Amino acid sequence: MPPLPSSARRALLALATAALATSAGCGSVNTTSTREAGSSASTVKNYKQINDLFTDIFLHVRDVREGRTPSGLLSAQVDVANDGFTTRHFAYRFDWKDTRGMVIQSQTSVWENAAVDSGTRITLSAIAPNRDATDFSIQVRRSD
Repeated sequence: MPPLPSSARRALLALATAALATSAGCGSVNTTSTREAGSSASTVKNYKQINDLFTDIFLHVRDVREGRTPSGLLSAQVDVANDGFTTRHFAYRFDWKDTRGMVIQSQTSVWENAAVDSGTRITLSAIAPNRDATDFSIQVRRSD
């Protein structure tokens, strides 16, 4: 059997990658946070940890903003875009952290369901549970 042309090998690799990503299932979670682990940066640059490539192909975090409410609590807004051809259903959760990077346990840090139509974007918003919160991360996963 003759060797496959390079274009066919690339196509097979892409198919294998998609199959592997699909097999990751809804147990995989993609996380976006405002700083790298251990970093003390104060800008709202975001860093991604991709564990579910299939979800990341279609759902993209486009913008991350933070501010303060009139009462001084940290607030967050994250724009999520759907570059796919169908409505994408997903779940998300905001985790709030103190100045040392420790997660603040809160009843508001729960998985919420959301959907974004094809070719559109939505804004996910949350407010920190207390004034100890100085940072946050958002986790996104596929929902059934």
